[in-house]
Amino acid sequence: MTVEAQTNRRERRASPKLAMPPTSRYRRWQDRITEGQLEAVAMRCREELDVSLRRAGTNAVATLHENQLTVRVEHSLSAAEQNLMRKAAGRAFFQRYMEELAEQVYPTFAYHVQHILPCSVTYTQVQVDCESDSIIFRFGLRPSLYWTSDMADDQRPAIHHG
Repeated sequence: MTVEAQTNRRERRASPKLAMPPTSRYRRWQDRITEGQLEAVAMRCREELDVSLRRAGTNAVATLHENQLTVRVEHSLSAAEQNLMRKAAGRAFFQRYMEELAEQVYPTFAYHVQHILPCSVTYTQVQVDCESDSIIFRFGLRPSLYWTSDMADDQRPAIHHG
């Protein structure tokens, strides 16, 4: 293997994995969000829900598509607890319980999104999916002002002094 090939291989390993493949369809600020940042958002959301439910073991996944961040958090109620709640009060009560919980935690989730990603949250939608025992949070995103100015600096032509 040539020295150049080894260097290229090291650079590929060292570069952060982008959440979205760079294509002309997406704006540059979205291309600069890494998988690690998305994982950090998912981890923070999972931790907040665990604290709210007073238990651990939920699963969370964050994905970015165009200007929308989606965080799917599986709640950690056991099957026995869910069945008991559904039998005691019906499916509507269980659905309402999860919706209330989601409404309590989404402002905290939005706070974490804005501090981990270089974006501002423009809107939030919350959906409870009882079939998959998940709460789905959707956040509208736009780049933060400071990041937009950083991008403008990156896009300026370099001035070479001779």
